[in-house]
Order: sequence, then structure tokens, then C-alpha cells
Amino acid sequence: MGASMFSRRLTWVLLAGTMLSTVALTQAVLAADADTTTTTTTTTKSKTEPTNIGNVKAGDSEGPATSVTGVTRTDTGGGLMIEEDTPKTHATVTQDFIQKQTPGTNVTQLVTLVPGANLSTQDPFGMKNGNLTMRGLDQSQMGFTFEGAPVNEATSYSFFTNEWGDMENIQQLSLAQGAADLDSPHIEASGGTMDINYREPSMKPAGFIDLSTGSFGANRGFVRGDTGLIGDTGIRGFLSYSQAEAKNYRGPGRSERDHIDFKLLKDFAGGSRLSFVTMYNHQQVANLLDPTMAQWQAKGNSFNYDSTDAPNDTNYYKLRRNPYWNLLFTGTASVVVSDALTVDFTPYFYHGWGTGGGASNVNESSFYVGTNHYTNVDLDGNGTIGTARLYSGYTNAHYRPGAILKASYLAGINKFVAGYWFEYSNDREWIPYQRINSQGKPYDYSLQDPAIVLPDGTYLRSQDQRTNTYIHTFWQGDTISLMGERLKLDIGVKEAFIKRDGFNYIPGATADVSLTNSMVLPTAAI
Repeated sequence: MGASMFSRRLTWVLLAGTMLSTVALTQAVLAADADTTTTTTTTTKSKTEPTNIGNVKAGDSEGPATSVTGVTRTDTGGGLMIEEDTPKTHATVTQDFIQKQTPGTNVTQLVTLVPGANLSTQDPFGMKNGNLTMRGLDQSQMGFTFEGAPVNEATSYSFFTNEWGDMENIQQLSLAQGAADLDSPHIEASGGTMDINYREPSMKPAGFIDLSTGSFGANRGFVRGDTGLIGDTGIRGFLSYSQAEAKNYRGPGRSERDHIDFKLLKDFAGGSRLSFVTMYNHQQVANLLDPTMAQWQAKGNSFNYDSTDAPNDTNYYKLRRNPYWNLLFTGTASVVVSDALTVDFTPYFYHGWGTGGGASNVNESSFYVGTNHYTNVDLDGNGTIGTARLYSGYTNAHYRPGAILKASYLAGINKFVAGYWFEYSNDREWIPYQRINSQGKPYDYSLQDPAIVLPDGTYLRSQDQRTNTYIHTFWQGDTISLMGERLKLDIGVKEAFIKRDGFNYIPGATADVSLTNSMVLPTAAI
């Protein structure tokens, strides 16, 4: 559904405009009554809360919400600072800052003002992936946690900023430099961690609409509904949908994004809590060709992939699209067993699927797939043997279930924490080939059927592999409080067991390999 259709369906809303940079933003709020609020209240850390060195939970803002957006206008530094009590460099961005940003801003763009964070991005609309570095380490060396679930790629450790969460739903982002926390579910986070948490659903029914338009054909629509408390069940939730599109700021190409966020929450007497979150994202990104300095000086903003098609042209912009689908289910059961004992359980499941568009010229008279040699094969179906221009691209299908179990126990001046994290990842990667139609486009950007079948019945592909990863991590620690809690000593140890099985399906390649490793990781802080 295009943004124009989205706007037409909302013509009954009275719109009021304001200008943010190059984007004109219009908002309308629908509420059951005037005092509908988002339940963003000050949270005092419980004495039974796990150590969680450097981890600030959702809801740790400084004052009550004054609107359905969650903005309080009371957070220190306009939402760029909260009171921290962790023995490491740590910064948190709250909704008081987030809601002031241009609609569509992605999670890394929201931390550009955090000390130590350096961001490069390909567009101002949050449609394309950016790159975050801290202390010289890039985001593949950082751990990203979304509502308690790890969301880096399990094999490459990459994190794609444009896939996660609409900014209107993000309660806060917490960024910590240096080594990960003792209970952090990551094995790649040598450069730091980012925790992303959604807002809590409103206590009363409410609605929120956010429409924006701007330069480069940018249009975005966002709508969210809160159930409020459902009868006497104590359950509340919200569901939101957004659709965005924008042209490349240089050269041809247009990107689109559809996104759904869903959260249910139930509070129990005694402080126990149950939450469930679903995130779905589908995007079609028009890639940008990176220029050299000479190319930029020669063509400036007109430099990109070719706007017109030509025979054997592998740089035609319609061959350079990146479609991807993401689906995440996660939730946490936090059970207060007693004044001294708290247990948290967080299961999750992630599935990602998509391609990185590209094209190749293949000599039909002689070519190889692994060690298999083929001659005189009409790959493009034009009835002649010559050079075939074919659509290709790195393709990925990723399944990742896992679970985190942790407990904390208070005994005098000691707060003990222990936990276990298990994860299984199935990461399939291949580069298939597909014919290109008369309009210079592939038949299917997702590189499914119709695939090119070779005379021996196999598929034409230049890469075909699968990696299975098994992670078992155990940890335990103790926080010792002295001098009336003015002096705290944190000590702990984590042991990680990792097993990887790799399978290569290209003829002549090593069929399978296996690697097992383990490491003991101590931690201490004062």
C-alpha cells in the first residue's frame, strides 16, 4: 500500500502541520478521554533485581508521561541523560529526545549525540542501513538487544539498523561502551552493547497517527492503537503499522518499507510481569553505488547506478534492489518468587529472509559451477550462445530460536545472580541466478522461481552453504554492598560454549566442517 493511499484513508483527520528539517510533519492524536497517558513512570531498581551491570530497563525515565507519545519534558538534557549507577561508560536516550526527531529515524540515528558514538548513514529517512562505530569498533563488534532478544546476525554479527522498531514505539535506547554485561546474550560484543526497549501500552484506550512528507518523494504514515486495560484481566497492549517510501537522494531508485509492532503486557500482584512482543518488517531498498572522490567531483548527486538500460549492463539500477523480510517473537516472564528471589525467562524466535541485488555477465560457451564444467548452455533463453546477463545476488534465510533464564537472590550484603543462555541458529546463504525480462528487471527480486536449471538438473549458483551455530552460556556473579551501599563490588564469571557446523553444497568444495570452542570470561567492577 503506497503512502498516497495511506493518506487518502485518513482524510477524515484534521491535520495540523509543522516543519522538521526538510520533512513536513503532521500529527493527530485520538484518545478515549483527555487524561489518557502512556504509563511511563519512574522506576526504582528493586533490591532483588539482577546485577545487570550497565543494563537499564525500559521505564527508567525520570518522570511521568504527560501525553500519549510518552514525552515528559522533564528528562535531564532533553532526554539525552538519565541518572546512571553503573561502573562503566553508559548513556541512555529517552522519548523526550526520540519524539523530537524526524519521523522514520532509525535506532542508530537516535544515538548520534551520545558521547563516543559515530554514525554514517546513506540517507536521512532511516530507510537504508547505517554504520555505527564506538571507540574504533564497528557495529558487527557490538551486541544489539531488542526487548531482551539478541538481534545481530548469528554468523556475520551484522546489525541492520533500518529493520528494527518504529521510533514512535521506542521507549529508550541504552548504549554501553566496552565489554558486555555479565548477563548479556552476545558473543560478539567486544565494542559495546545497545539495548532497545518498546514503550509500555497505555492504561486507557488511545490512538495515535503520524503523517509526514518531504523532499525526494518521501512519504510516511504511522498509526497505533492502544487497547487500554482489557476488562479485569490486567492485560493491555498496542498494535502499530507504518508505511514509508522515498527516492534515492542521488541517482535513480526508490525504497519502500512496511513495519508492524505489537506488544502485550500483564502485571501481577507482587511485582511479577509477563510481556509478549512481535515485530515484522518488509523493505525494498534501492541500493546506492559508492563513489570515489573523482567520481563525486565529476557527477556529484547524479552519481549512482545507471538510470537507463543497455545490453550487458550489470549496473542498471533496477538490478540493484535489496528486498528483505524480518519476523521476531519475544517476551519475558519476570516472576517475583519472594522478597529475595526473582526469576526472569525470555524465549525468542527470529526469522529473516532476503537478497542483495546484483547482476553478472556469464560466458555461455564455457563456465564452471564449483568443479563442474558446462559448455554451450543457453542460460538467458534467447536461442543463441554468447554472453548472458543474469540477475544474481547474495541470498540469506536465517532461523534463530533461543531462550535466556536468569535469577537473582538477595542475602544480606550480597546480591547473587546466575543464568543460562541457549541459542540455535540455522543460516543458509547462496547466490542463485535468474533471467532478466525485456524491461531489464528480474522475474522475482527475492530470487525464488524461476531459477535457472542446468542440463544435469542442478541449479546455476556461485555459492551455496549453510551454517548451524549452537551456543550455551552460563554465568554467575555477586554484587557486594558496603558502607551503606555507597561502595559496591561486582564480581562474576561467564563461560561460553560455541559449536559451529558448516555445510558447502557447491560441487568439489569441502562438504562439511565443524568447530567447537569454549572460553571463560571473568568480570570485576567497583
